[in-house]
Amino acid sequence: MGKKNILKFLPFLSIFYSNLIYFSKYYFFRKELQKNEALKDNFKGKRCFIIGNGPSLKGQNLNLLSKEYTFTVNSMIETEEFDLISPSYHVMVDSSRFDGSSEVFEKTIKNLAKKGKNTKFIFPVKFKDRINSKGIEIIYILQDTRNFLIRDIDLSRGIPQFQNVINVALYSAIYMGFSEIYLLGCDMT
Repeated sequence: MGKKNILKFLPFLSIFYSNLIYFSKYYFFRKELQKNEALKDNFKGKRCFIIGNGPSLKGQNLNLLSKEYTFTVNSMIETEEFDLISPSYHVMVDSSRFDGSSEVFEKTIKNLAKKGKNTKFIFPVKFKDRINSKGIEIIYILQDTRNFLIRDIDLSRGIPQFQNVINVALYSAIYMGFSEIYLLGCDMT
């Protein structure tokens, strides 16, 4: 078989490998992920706010959101705004935040236990063994490495590939059935 014939199989091998990786991860974590079926469309007809850490948050009165369904992300847990709005959900997916040897990880885990009484946390399932829940509710998600459309979001199986934590908050809100989704502080410097 010549080089040209081998190269014809590369796309197939890439797809096969991607599927193999995804299905092996899904099989390993399926019991944890299937718990998310209970979240499907729970908030039909409701609205939510996804609050990023962008500079446009400066000067905003977030106190107005204290009775709303809210998603916060990443380092928002370290701010007084987190306490002020007591978010419904807090999303963290950045691998560096789950590095068991890092100072950020230790600080985050302590903050979760202390501040997260009314908040549900959304984390990648691959970090499950590094997190001691300490009585907080955690929703685990799996990133699906295969390519598929946004309309195929299913937290009980896998979510589309994402660029940042805001994408994961958005996917979660869509899966939960929120009809109106407002983005605040989702700008970049």
